[in-house]
Amino acid sequence: MKRLITCLLTLAVVFSVAAGMAVGVQAQESGSESTLIDLKDLLWEVPEGASPDEMVTWVSRNNAIIEDLETYFTEESFAEYQKAFAKFKQSRNDATAADANQVAEVLVQTKPTSGNVVMIWDGQEMPVVNPEDITEEGLDKGGRLYSYGYMPRIIKMLADDPASAKGNIIILCRNHSGDRIEGHPAAIAYQAMGYNVFMLAMRSKPYSTLDMTLDLQRAIRLVKKEAADNNYGGQDMIAVASWGGAGSPAQNLVYNMYGYSNASDYIEGYVPDEIDAISCDFDVDIVIYSAFASVEHTNPVENPNLPAIYIAVGDGDEGRYPDCLAFYEEMKDKTDCQLHVMYGAGHGFGIGQDEAVNITEECKEQLPESDAFMQAHLGFSQKNSGSAPETASNSIDVRLEKGSVTVEYYDGTEILQSEADGNTLIQVPEGTMLDHMNIYNSGGAINVMGVLAKDYMLESPRADINVYLTEDTAFRAHLTTIMDLFESDFLYDVTMMRHEYIYGENGVNIEMETISGTARVMKLQ
Repeated sequence: MKRLITCLLTLAVVFSVAAGMAVGVQAQESGSESTLIDLKDLLWEVPEGASPDEMVTWVSRNNAIIEDLETYFTEESFAEYQKAFAKFKQSRNDATAADANQVAEVLVQTKPTSGNVVMIWDGQEMPVVNPEDITEEGLDKGGRLYSYGYMPRIIKMLADDPASAKGNIIILCRNHSGDRIEGHPAAIAYQAMGYNVFMLAMRSKPYSTLDMTLDLQRAIRLVKKEAADNNYGGQDMIAVASWGGAGSPAQNLVYNMYGYSNASDYIEGYVPDEIDAISCDFDVDIVIYSAFASVEHTNPVENPNLPAIYIAVGDGDEGRYPDCLAFYEEMKDKTDCQLHVMYGAGHGFGIGQDEAVNITEECKEQLPESDAFMQAHLGFSQKNSGSAPETASNSIDVRLEKGSVTVEYYDGTEILQSEADGNTLIQVPEGTMLDHMNIYNSGGAINVMGVLAKDYMLESPRADINVYLTEDTAFRAHLTTIMDLFESDFLYDVTMMRHEYIYGENGVNIEMETISGTARVMKLQ
């Protein structure tokens, strides 16, 4: 066991220095009142007599804080700040401490940090696995997002009405180079969809993966507590979303550090507090071309409360595609796990913006797909003995582990589900257009006999998927499969675009995922 250091490198010095600072950040006018300006309480003041290199170091520490809070400033002023920061670094030999302290003055703050920025280890000594590896020079040089004196924190972006939110999402952020296409854009998008978003600016190198995972444990517990204390909506939907290298802590929670595991399991001398008494389990794991770096397994049994897992990765991502595929193969029989392969895409497609790299049109589907996945699994996790979530009257949402499943119309008034000889029959009132048809069958085939839905999500890893439609039904079928087998007796009328098959215009959307089976769209006879 490693020893616990008492606070990070005399962190109190940071705040005693920052407290006396007077940064001229402007206020965004709102009627006759100005928004509370308190960014200055977080920033360092560059002392008189600092050398050019020292000034750059101090201003860069402030930059780490400011970039975290991008959405707290007007877009125009943040762009001006970035120019001022770059200009200061270039002209540092002719600059003074006063010049350094004025770099942030162009910022126009639109909301206060008080109450919206939470230091996750406030009130508790921050655990560090290898404190001997942590130096001021190492943090300033190698920390990227995390520079000396910077405490890991949550930056809140709540829904307009937090009490009516669809769910609560923690977005993992680890470096600013990727944040232009991942962290902040994703936070803005999910907030606009009606989620409470909590951006976690966790530790980075030279800290260890275990240190970062402890940050995520702490953040999940704090979000759960805040949601309960403030009666937020979507408390049964705690999701963690990560892109690329930021994803290792989330996967560590899935494998090793679930439930009531805490820093005392890894660091001698850590004393758990009331926050550690909250489970760090979460409901949905959104994994986008993520990395996997395991830590020592300390729990005696396999995680009994796995989250549902949504994975998206490009087949051209040589580093992450094999890892994501292996993760899917391992988890597909243990929890609801979807793999979305973006054919033709590589690493770094972000949330599908045009300015991202290695992108295809399919990458733009990531956000709406993950949103639908979360809503389909609202309140559902493997702890519920595999039972499906309660479905709307015009939707089908089921998970099966054996036999085939057939969906057909009948002359009744309700959606019915029955089982005979190990096979499942789902009957839908004649003429009904379903909003959603989500079926996962880990042990057998899926057969849809002419039943129409706006969106189909059909997954049968080991068997065939057969969708029978009337001849005049338009469709767009998206196929994810290792074997890449698709058949259709619509034949020559079907247009293929990579792994998307199109018949007609403005049709229903069909997502089909199979590993070794064949996916078919046939004409109903």
